[in-house]
Amino acid sequence: MLNKVISFQMRKAEDWFGPDIVLQADEAVLIDSLGINGNHYILFVGAGNNHMPLVSCAIRGAKVDVVQPEFGYFGSQTGQLEHWIENEKKMMIVSLGEDLIKGRINVRKHVGTIETFKPNLKLYSHVFLLNVLDSNEGSDNFYQICDSVFSHLKPNSQIIVSAISDYAINIAEKISNYAKKLKIDNRMERVFIFKDLHSVYSINIRMG
Repeated sequence: MLNKVISFQMRKAEDWFGPDIVLQADEAVLIDSLGINGNHYILFVGAGNNHMPLVSCAIRGAKVDVVQPEFGYFGSQTGQLEHWIENEKKMMIVSLGEDLIKGRINVRKHVGTIETFKPNLKLYSHVFLLNVLDSNEGSDNFYQICDSVFSHLKPNSQIIVSAISDYAINIAEKISNYAKKLKIDNRMERVFIFKDLHSVYSINIRMG
C-alpha cells in the first residue's frame, strides 16, 4: 500500500507542475531517502503551507508536529496546511480506499516561533528546517533558533536543512560549527539534490 501512495504522490505532483518541475514529488523522494518510518517523531519548523513533506512522513508511519506562526506570506499558513492535508486524505480514500495519514500530523503543536516552543522534552528524531533560515543566517536570531532546535532533539538525531538559494551549505556548516562550539558532536553531509539543483544537508547529532 505504501508504494502505491508514493506512486500516487509522484503522479499527482506531475499533474500539477508538469514533468520538469516536480518539486513536491522531489520532497516525497527526499523523505524516502532519509528512511523515515513509524519509529520516528518529526518536527517541522516553519512548514508554511507546504503539506507534501509532512504527508510523506505521516504515510510512512511517523508522528509529525509543526511549529510556526499562524500567519505567513500567504495568509493563514496553518489553516492552509489543514486544508491541504484534509484534501490529501480525501484523494487517498478515493484513489486508494484508505487514509494512510491516520491523524499523525499536528499542525497546531505550537502556533508561534520555535524560540517560544516549550517544554524542551527532547522528543524529536528529526527536525526539518526547509527554506526557513535564509533570512536569519546573518542575525543573532539564527543562534536562538539553533538553541531551541538542539533542546528538542533526541540522542542520535538529524537536523535537515535546505535553502532556496545556494546558501544551504553555508547554513548547514554554521549550524554544525555552532553545535561543536556547544560540545555537541555532529557530522554534516549532503543528503539530497532537488531538480532545481538546490541541495539538502543533514546535521547528524550524536549526543547523549
